[in-house]
Amino acid sequence: MDTWRLIDNLIKQMKLLGIKLCIAENLSDIILLVQGSNMEEANQFSNLSELYMMAFKCIEDEERRRTKNTFVLKLVASSSQKPIGSIILYDAKSKLVNWLPFLSYVPSNSCGVTFLTGSFVDSDYGDLRPMLKMGLICTAVSFAKQLKSEMVMLDGCHSPEEASTAVADHIASLIRAFHPTEKRPFILGLPTGSSPLKVYARLITLYHNNKVDFSNVVSFNMDEYYRLPPTDSRSYHHFMYTNFFNHVNFKPENINILDGMANSWEIECQNYEEKIKSYGRINFFLGGMGPEGHLAFNESGSDRTTKTRRISLVDSTIKANSRFFENDQKKVPKAALTVGISTILDNSDEVCVVVFGKNKHWALMNTLTRKPTSVVPSTFLKDHNNSVIVADYAAIDED
Repeated sequence: MDTWRLIDNLIKQMKLLGIKLCIAENLSDIILLVQGSNMEEANQFSNLSELYMMAFKCIEDEERRRTKNTFVLKLVASSSQKPIGSIILYDAKSKLVNWLPFLSYVPSNSCGVTFLTGSFVDSDYGDLRPMLKMGLICTAVSFAKQLKSEMVMLDGCHSPEEASTAVADHIASLIRAFHPTEKRPFILGLPTGSSPLKVYARLITLYHNNKVDFSNVVSFNMDEYYRLPPTDSRSYHHFMYTNFFNHVNFKPENINILDGMANSWEIECQNYEEKIKSYGRINFFLGGMGPEGHLAFNESGSDRTTKTRRISLVDSTIKANSRFFENDQKKVPKAALTVGISTILDNSDEVCVVVFGKNKHWALMNTLTRKPTSVVPSTFLKDHNNSVIVADYAAIDED
């Protein structure tokens, strides 16, 4: 019996027993794991009474410790194509059980962290977004390369400081392992805004502690305001030099930022796109996510094929960025030059997006739970086979 037939059979048995399938409402972060490395091992749990006896024993033990009233049992099996499995949610208060399939299971690391990835979109079992609070999709950034296509991995961290440290340490380790040279530089994509500030601060510390060397690193920034001089304190040129480049050992000729004052924005964008491609691949692209799911300045409506171009900024972006312009929306540039969705995803080996704060909750949840759509450009991260979102718990949990 293959895995999905096994799951379907168990669901039918549950229905025959009158067990209602639903989404548990009060979720905890307690995960009870039953793993089978192959179908033979997994089949030992196919007996429903044995499975429930095991689940309820664990639940009873935990309830004696007065823990929260929702528990998770994961039955994992392997197929010849890729790991697949299922999750049982049991709410001790309502006595309801929910059986949910997921797409991919990544074994735990040496620290005992359980990794789960998958696309919970348009499930036959209802809205799976409540599951996001349980930490089921919380993972570690260093495991990004284990992702498969049409999935995005989330690393949940307690604070922006913790998340930024993890990202910066990962970048430094990638650069060290790459052993870049002048003829073979490490290519790094970089963002601006408040989200990456602590990443840059950590990278500066690592540089001064001789843990990373940027002398053979080439950078490409994501965007720049249109018709804002590089010398303006609100420009992204000024931002990058003030918060990062002036404190580390990048060679000036290795720093690339779009010129918002170029005589022809069309030529500037075309040259930028071609220069990125001339290096072959961007080894690591760090990005941020807007409150409505924009990547760089790729606003809602930007499709998957977009390249580097000029774009008009929407009202919500102008309002959000007015904090850098004396809170005066009239002073915010109405257009920007930006790399496109295709520029990021089709040219990068690894993409990491940092998401911090409650105001990013809507964008994060929609990114993780919706099919790729131009309405929420960040959902296109699922089209990349090595993408990770690093978020603090404020962004993950709306409460």
